[in-house]
Amino acid sequence: ALLLVLGACLELSGLPGGALVEADLEQEPQAFIRELPQWVKDQALETSQYPLLPSAKQGRRTVSNFERFWTAGLGLLAPRDLLQSRLLAELYRWLLVLPTTGLRSLRHSATVAAMSFVDALGMHHKALKNMQDTVERQLAARHSLSERQAAQLQRDLDEAIATAEEIGKVRTTLLET
Repeated sequence: ALLLVLGACLELSGLPGGALVEADLEQEPQAFIRELPQWVKDQALETSQYPLLPSAKQGRRTVSNFERFWTAGLGLLAPRDLLQSRLLAELYRWLLVLPTTGLRSLRHSATVAAMSFVDALGMHHKALKNMQDTVERQLAARHSLSERQAAQLQRDLDEAIATAEEIGKVRTTLLET
């Protein structure tokens, strides 16, 4: 999944999807970024015109669709699944570095992806905070709960708090960079 979404980011920056291969995901993103300009020169690629370029025909619509792709795609995943699958950590690792490249087109598409990623994380964070508030209210009305129900609600609350904190940290770090 990581290869596909990062490949889309590369393709929308005017680079071929094959620029990033499975082996690249095993190395540090900084190494990929360092080697990319030379690879682009060797391939004689022109990156000044790319699908996300705002002045290109359909460019603004493509940017809007790309933003929705990231927001909807990540928004549909459960926060716990994002954390357990390591997808959140890997996307974070790559999206933190890709906007630092010297290739303007990739910097643009990576920034659009990172900001949309932040939006999706914000939606998850808000939903987890709402869940936390609801569970806290339910726990406050303990007199109507059995011990088993109260214990389950407490586990749900602890998980929501931990997940919200982790997602909030990733979101804040991406926003600050």
